[in-house]
Formats: sequence, C-alpha cells, structure tokens
Amino acid sequence: MGRFQDGALVGRDNVTIHTDHDEYGKDWQVQGATDGFLFHGPSPYPKQCNLPSPKNKKIKLWRLEESIISKEEAMQACAHWGSEIMDCVLDVRISGDLVVALNGPINSSGDCS
Repeated sequence: MGRFQDGALVGRDNVTIHTDHDEYGKDWQVQGATDGFLFHGPSPYPKQCNLPSPKNKKIKLWRLEESIISKEEAMQACAHWGSEIMDCVLDVRISGDLVVALNGPINSSGDCS
C-alpha cells in the first residue's frame, strides 16, 4: 500500500496515484471476491466503506475542545516534535495524557539508530 520512498498513495493497480485519502482507502478496502482468502467465511464488511458525515466530523472536533489538556499545554509538551507537532498535539489531547508527547516522532528516514 503506497510507496515508502516518496509517500505516494499508490492504488491497487500499482499505477493510480491517489491525492484524496478517502478515495485511496476505498481503493484498498478489503473486497470479498478479490481478497476472499483473508476470511474463513464471507467478508463481514459492507461493499463500500461508510465514511463519517461532515456533521460527525464537527462533533469530534467539538469533543476535542472539551479535552482536559489545553491546546497550549499540548503544544508545549510537543515542542520537540518539529514539523509533526500537530500530530502530537492531537494525540495528547485525545488521549488526555501529556506523557504521549515524550515518545517523539517516528523516525521515517530508514535509519534505525
């Protein structure tokens, strides 16, 4: 799924490059006829993913505003995350745990040191 070197969202056909994450997800959704070997019975999933409505997305953002950790507290705890700071801020606020920020961003350079 995708291409590690440049992060391209490569489709199942290994040719299509998706620019929309929802379309990418739909392309890679498990399909009973094609991917039937993954299950011992019929696929338990619908033929197409049911994406959340814009209203539900707003509700989730509203709930985030009720987090016990303020955005400012999370920003301070995540300061060492550099360009990925907003990923950290969301994780900290959703989990309600400042310790989450201590782990730091994942090293995606391929260097495991």
